[in-house]
Amino acid sequence: MVRNIAIAISGALIAAALTGCGAGGNEAGGVVKEGKPGEPVNTATQGPVELTFYLQTTIDDVDKYIVQHVQKKFPNVTLKIVKRGKGQELSDLIAAGQVPDIVWEGLWYLTTTATKLDLPLDLAPLAKKHQFDFNKYDPTMTVMIKSLSAKGEMFFMPYNSFVFATQYNKDIFDKLGIPYLKDNMTWEEMIDIGRKITRNDGGIQYRGIQQREANRTQLQMGVQYLDSAGKPTFTSDERWKKMLESWKSAHNVPGQPKFTDFAKGWDDFAKNKTLAIWPDLLMLQNYDMVTAEKNGLNWDVVTYPTFKDKPNIGTGVSADGFFITKTSKHPDLAFQIISYLSTNPEVQLDATKNGRITAVNDMEIRKHAFENNPAAKGKNLKNIFNIQPAATPLGPYDREGLTAVTKIIKDYINEKTDANTLLRQADEELVKAIEAAKK
Repeated sequence: MVRNIAIAISGALIAAALTGCGAGGNEAGGVVKEGKPGEPVNTATQGPVELTFYLQTTIDDVDKYIVQHVQKKFPNVTLKIVKRGKGQELSDLIAAGQVPDIVWEGLWYLTTTATKLDLPLDLAPLAKKHQFDFNKYDPTMTVMIKSLSAKGEMFFMPYNSFVFATQYNKDIFDKLGIPYLKDNMTWEEMIDIGRKITRNDGGIQYRGIQQREANRTQLQMGVQYLDSAGKPTFTSDERWKKMLESWKSAHNVPGQPKFTDFAKGWDDFAKNKTLAIWPDLLMLQNYDMVTAEKNGLNWDVVTYPTFKDKPNIGTGVSADGFFITKTSKHPDLAFQIISYLSTNPEVQLDATKNGRITAVNDMEIRKHAFENNPAAKGKNLKNIFNIQPAATPLGPYDREGLTAVTKIIKDYINEKTDANTLLRQADEELVKAIEAAKK
């Protein structure tokens, strides 16, 4: 299957080269309306064009966030929306010769599929051609994007950035007589409070704190899965051991059931209401908090926890956004569309009010975050943007690294064996996973 995909990609790229489909190639009707020297190319006034817009990850309302704005600004363009699913994976489309023009993807997930299939087009030449400045974004964002490519290419353009925060259940704190959380707390402080909360009270087993995914901590601590020579770092970087200890301290508490699932946070916090503290993505972005409140959740928010030795540094910057495929016949038009969606003040203000927070460095827009969400009313959101994202680069095998470290974290929390043994296992697992991916 992998070989077939590789052949299909090679054929597609060769076809693109022969027909002038690469960046700077002909647009609809074989005509690109070139401007004067130094002026951006204008492709928005051409005849009808259909672009395939592929949803590799989900978006809650593609019409509201994408389609309506494209129809207004680019009336000659029709977006054919294709959703990922059975028989509709990117590999299926490549094999069928139906590679999309634009792909909606999460920044952290680009190395999972897209870069391994050599799909994303370098946007830097198009940015120069259309006089687009990537400095519109937080510098950490551009660092992360460049780290996706060994050559520092710009494969990705963000539509929205994600906000990380700490949600807590006020009713649990009230019932157990524990003061509410405060902004700018450290992991050490928050874990200590979580351990005090963990107990069985009135027949209900309360859990203090639940972390979500290991890559949050990995990026925040500034540790990478591979060193400069491409070798796993689990046994050579002492920060991995510190990370294991932090997770064990949070989740291995006397009287708490055996730790089994990283994904139980939402159900236990919002539905079962037995989890007191959940540091993760701010839930207003991806959950129906209005319904959760109607069902009895009494909650608030403080800033994402930091480590004592890294004050004010949160996890890595995360975003949803776009890449253009190398085989698109309309790279200039596709670039104009995604750069418009990514940076236009009207589009970004509307998205920010609805919970998809702008990736553009514009605090005036960010002040309007979640205005259209009734569940945001009265919440302590004033400081959530003050925590700075970590500048830890991404790597080509981060997903494989995450799989390896997730397994050993579970084993360490449950005291299956010692840290050194588990870290050696993670080293071995990552080497095998990389070899398999390369084949």
